[in-house]
Amino acid sequence: MKNLIKGFVLGFLSALIISAVVYGQVVEKNISAFFENIKIYVDGKIITPKDVNGKTVEPFISDGTTYLPIRAVAGALSKEVEWNAGTKSVYIGGVPKDETDTYSSPQIEGCKIFPEDNFWNTPIDNLPIHPKSEQYINSIGKSKSIHPDFGTIWEGKPIGIPYNVVSDNQSMSKVKFEYEDESDPGPYPIPANPLIESGSDRHLLILRKGSNILYELYNAVQKSDGSWQAGSGAIWNLNKNETRPKGWTSADAAGLAIFPGLVKWEEVYKNGEINHALRVTLNKIQKSYILPASHSGGGYKDENYPPMGLRLRLKAGFDISKFDARVQVILRALKKYGMVVADVGSDMYISGCPDSRWNDEILSSLNKVNAGNFEAVYTGEAIPY
Repeated sequence: MKNLIKGFVLGFLSALIISAVVYGQVVEKNISAFFENIKIYVDGKIITPKDVNGKTVEPFISDGTTYLPIRAVAGALSKEVEWNAGTKSVYIGGVPKDETDTYSSPQIEGCKIFPEDNFWNTPIDNLPIHPKSEQYINSIGKSKSIHPDFGTIWEGKPIGIPYNVVSDNQSMSKVKFEYEDESDPGPYPIPANPLIESGSDRHLLILRKGSNILYELYNAVQKSDGSWQAGSGAIWNLNKNETRPKGWTSADAAGLAIFPGLVKWEEVYKNGEINHALRVTLNKIQKSYILPASHSGGGYKDENYPPMGLRLRLKAGFDISKFDARVQVILRALKKYGMVVADVGSDMYISGCPDSRWNDEILSSLNKVNAGNFEAVYTGEAIPY
């Protein structure tokens, strides 16, 4: 059957013979395509090619050339595929070393989330393994699995840490703090009926467009008279590499910003790339921190426990090719940027934003990855708290 596809984008198609790296400018044009129930066999086994959303993609013939979905074919060959939207490049089996050093800041709602060289945005795939990596991993438990602490709904409540976006003309509110001496006094641009994290932590995150300022509150509660109170609060200028004074908390136990470490639906499904480290919680944490963390809620003096601010990296040799394409986006980020120990909580719980568009079943496959697949990276010495 012959179909005329208008405005077809040739960004993710490969000819029958594919090379290791495919370069090309995105082209929009009309083509005539023949769908003839073409079957793909890899090592004698038939495969069903699917796109990043899990939908079946049928190969086709156009102008004498057979086009195959490159991600499905590469996956069947145990090759990872990466898409760089900035350079319009597809990488099969790894990114050339001379291109791995180029990176840019994440952007959400048009806001740049800290400079390119910020702690959260800096790749750590080439940093040395921490001398105490084995002890740290053993203290967590090598068999402890990753758990996505984000998704759709659980027991009637959104899963994850939501965020609010406001404009520069949002009215400001005073907040009364329990830990006033370690909190930024504000005021804070809290909108009406803001999204607040479910559960005991009740994090309230506000991204102020225009000013590019991030406001974060821990245990935020609005009283019956309309006033606000919180355990602690921090204000971050996202145009600068700001840190808290040593010994200070923030809205997070590590004294770090929360928002930059969250997995967002748009990063996974629209961008196909997460270009920052992820936030993770552990149950047993050393009573110390590694800069730029500035605080520790950990209660263990034993130096074999991970300190707050420790960076954990998924081992380079861990095979991610059998995972769903969307999960591969998360796993690639864990290889390149790692995850940051930021709070005391359940072991290996990775933080993200709730969204009704997540597929919880797909996310649950992250449980196949455990702490033994990670290694601790050296970024500095632990400072006792």
